[in-house]
Parts: sequence; structure tokens; C-alpha cells
Amino acid sequence: MKIMTIMQQINGLIKERRISDAEKLAVSLTASYPAHLDGWVQRGRIAQMKGDYSGLLSCAQEVLHLDENHTVGRLQEIEALIHLSRPGDAFIRLESIEALAASNAVILQYVGQFYTQLAEYDSAFRVYNKSVELNPKDPQAHYNLSTAYSFTGDMVKAEACLDQVISLNPHDYDAYYNRATLRKQTKDNNHLEELNDLALKVSSQQQAMVPVHFALAKEYEDVGDYAQSISHLMVGTKARKGMLQYTVQSDVETMDSLKKHMNLDFCTDIKRKEGAGPIFILGMPRTGSTLVDRILASHSKVESIGEINDFAVAMMQVTGQVSSKDELVKRSTEADFPKLAQLYNELTASRRKKSPNLIDKTPANFLYIGLIAKALPTAKIIHIKRAPMDSCYAIYKTLFRMGYPFSYDMEDLAIYYASYVKLMDHWSSVLPSRIHEISYESLVTDQRAETEKLLAYCDLEWEENCINFHENRSASATASAAQVRMPMYQSSVNLWKRYEAALSPLKTKLNALGIDCGEIS
Repeated sequence: MKIMTIMQQINGLIKERRISDAEKLAVSLTASYPAHLDGWVQRGRIAQMKGDYSGLLSCAQEVLHLDENHTVGRLQEIEALIHLSRPGDAFIRLESIEALAASNAVILQYVGQFYTQLAEYDSAFRVYNKSVELNPKDPQAHYNLSTAYSFTGDMVKAEACLDQVISLNPHDYDAYYNRATLRKQTKDNNHLEELNDLALKVSSQQQAMVPVHFALAKEYEDVGDYAQSISHLMVGTKARKGMLQYTVQSDVETMDSLKKHMNLDFCTDIKRKEGAGPIFILGMPRTGSTLVDRILASHSKVESIGEINDFAVAMMQVTGQVSSKDELVKRSTEADFPKLAQLYNELTASRRKKSPNLIDKTPANFLYIGLIAKALPTAKIIHIKRAPMDSCYAIYKTLFRMGYPFSYDMEDLAIYYASYVKLMDHWSSVLPSRIHEISYESLVTDQRAETEKLLAYCDLEWEENCINFHENRSASATASAAQVRMPMYQSSVNLWKRYEAALSPLKTKLNALGIDCGEIS
């Protein structure tokens, strides 16, 4: 069979989402024709789709062994290095490919995306700006430049870029949602008429409906039309849920497994030690973790490295391959904990610039608290709590770029949230005094008092800059990028009450699962 025919078959299988069959054929192709570059590229692409970044790296290195200047091979290698938490190696290769692609607008956009993933926002801005200069009619170039502006806090220019994207490509529906999130819309300055017209046009296009209806929900909430807001939000979440293959019970079983294996016996010998170390900010998303991150990162001896997966990567390296989540949890309890600490510190070392204390602001690290406490005795663990209904509503109304598949269905959300609460209760029971808890409501009510307690827990002296966190000009790449540029506000407390009738199934389910939904008054 000719190589071209095999390649066409592989592409067809990928389109049909028959990834295992595509992989078998690609492996056979590279075994028969080991010098065929495109075969290795396709194997790398399949590995990337599977989330197998070690496999992606191996395939990319095969490509570069055959042709050291192969552009796709270079890009695949960089992507793999980033996901394998080797930012230093990735950065060196990015600088090299940026120099070679100085006049190629498309490649510069890939380079900018990788710089963004490495939190090298100045570099990302530089290449995105260059890409727009090279190809001013490319909507994707303007979209990427908007992202760079939003991360660095220039929301006016970010919105102007998205206006340009929509002008050049009215079918870029994500641009409408991103634009809606950049600022609080007003009755005199919003996009509601445009969005309503668009919603009618895409009513049969599920993928387009999602960002358009989320954008409408956001803008209607901003202008105070809460009935319209929740109506569009429910359309958007239903459409998004329909695009996912997700079973919440799998996550529940994992959290149950954590409680079973990381019990009191496992935690008995865990002690906290004094000294500088990583600061983990964790909990559910949209509960104030970015706010706490900005407060701490405004201290002269603290640096945030954002949301990373370094601890999970290190854990996977020490546990090796497993056949189930339960086996992963069990094997992680038998890990070489000094080795786990060494790997994590090595992974984060290349991200650190100058400060002795780094912040790992990855909400899902609440799953690893037992391992963090055991492997890293000087680590500070900060858990952000928020009133259940406000927490769940804030999650429900956010269109996440990735992750959090439980967030688009009220029942899934309630089940996941209840399991999270029970797991956090477990950690507090088996690791007393190891976790510093902050109430979002207390923080926005009395910022100074809560900040004083936070700094004391982190063994940091008081600095007034922590109160003026909104003046911190460092980049933020989260869903809260716009909010952290503003002083502390309390308008989100009890916001769910605006939608009490519509959210009643969520509250009923939470109550049935033993969650006290008493709101803050």
C-alpha cells in the first residue's frame, strides 16, 4: 500500500475519532518507513490528542533527527516540553524558532501561544504584535494580540483587537464571549443588540451557541436584566454539556479513593517545617484564588508562577504507569516522597525568577493535599472557601477554556461540589493545622485582617503593597484577569440570590447531599 494512501486512511480515522485505530496504523507506517517524516508527525499528532506528551516528544525528536529544521517537528517538541513541565528547555527552543520565523506570521502566532503558556507575556506580546504587522488582515493574529493585552491589563486595547477580529471574521464566536468578559457592560455601552441578532443566526449551530449565549448571559447580568441573563446561561450550558462526554461519578470515586488511601495512618508522621517553600493556593475555581494570589504576589518576597501542572507531572513520574485512578491513588501513597519533592522543585526551578517563595495557584491541587504535605514539609497550603451557592453559581456561569466539565450541569456541579467539601473535611481532619483556610466573604469584608493572617501563616512580614494588590501590573492569565485590576469589591456576595428560582434545582441537590446552603447576609 502506498504511503499516501496510508496517510489518507490515518486522517480519515482521526476525523472519525477512531484514535486507537489511527495510532496502530501510524505505528505500522513508521515501522515500515522510518525515514518518512509525515508518519512521525502524524504519530505525534495522535499522541497529543491522547494527552501522551512523552510520546509526542519522542515522535518530534524522530522528526528532528531526520530534519533538524522541520518546523512542525520543532513546534511539536516545544509543546511536549511545556506539558512535561520543562519550561527552560522549551524557552530555549522558542527563542531559536522565533529568530528563524521572524517574517512568518503564522509560525509567530504558534510561538506567541507557547510563550503565553510559559507566562512569558512580554515575549508573547512582541511576537503577536509582529504577526499583526506582517498580516493585518488575519483575524487570528488580532485575536492573539487581544489575549496578550488582556493578560497585561490593557482591556481597552484588548477590546479594540476583538472588535477587529469580529469585523474580519464575524464567525469567530469565541471573540464575542471574550469581549464581553473584558469589562462590566453598561446600559449605554454594550453589545446586546448585536449578540441577540447573532443568537438567532446560530440557533442550530451547537458549537456557536455556547460562546454567544454565555456572552449574552454576562452582558445581561452586567446591565441588571437577571431574567434574560439566566435564560441565556441555561441555553449556553445545555449546549456545552451536550458537547461533552463526562461522567461525574468517575471524579467522585477518585475523591473517595483519596479519603480511603490517604487516611489518618498515612498522615500520622506528616509535620510542617519552618522555612521558605512553595505556596499552594487551591480549592474550587472562581472562589477567589486569583484574588489571594495577587495579594500575596504583591509582596516583595513572593512570586506567582500561575496555574501549572508541575505537581501532577512529578507525581505521575514517581508512580509510573497505572491501569486505573484507584491504582494511581494507592501507588502514590507508596511513592518515594523525597524523589517527588526533588522532581517538583526541579520542575518549578526554571519558572522562578527572583523571589524565595513561589505561588502555585492551581485550584485542582486540592486533590493532592496529602501528597503535598508529605513531600514538601515547608509548603504552605491555602484553601479558599466560598459560600456554596455563590461558589457554584460563579462556576456555572463561567465558560472555561479547558477543564471543569462538571460545571455545565447543575446536578453534576452539585455532586462534584459535595464531594470536594467532603474531601476538604477529610484533609482538615487528618492534617489538623496544616491548611490555612480563607473565607472569600471574610476577605472582601475585612481585607486587612485577613491579609495579616495570611502573611503570618506564610511567615512573611507585613507589606502595604498587599493591600493595594490591584496596582500590581504583573500579568494574569485567568478568568479573573479583568477583576484583579480593580480594588476589592463585595458585589458578588449573594449574587446567586438574583437567580434563586432558576437555581433551585442546584440548591435542592446540594441540600440533599448534606451541604448547608445558608447564604451570607
